[in-house]
Amino acid sequence: MRDYTDNMCWIKNTYYIPMDEVIPNKDEDIETEINYYQWVPIVLIVQALLFYLPYMVSALYFLQLQNSVYRVRESAA
Repeated sequence: MRDYTDNMCWIKNTYYIPMDEVIPNKDEDIETEINYYQWVPIVLIVQALLFYLPYMVSALYFLQLQNSVYRVRESAA
C-alpha cells in the first residue's frame, strides 16, 4: 500500500492525509490536495545547472587559453 501511495503522489499530485485516517482506495477522490508537484524543485535545479553550465565551460576554456598564452610568452622570452 505504501508503494501505491508513493507512486501515486509522485506522478499525480501530492495529498495530505493525517496519520489517523485510512488511505483511500484508487477509485476514491482525495479532498486534501496540495497545489504543487513534488518534482518541480528537481526540474528547477536541473534548469539552474544547465543555465550555469555555459559559464563553467567558458571559464575552463579561457583558463586553459590563458595558460597556453602564458607558456608561449614564457618560451619566447
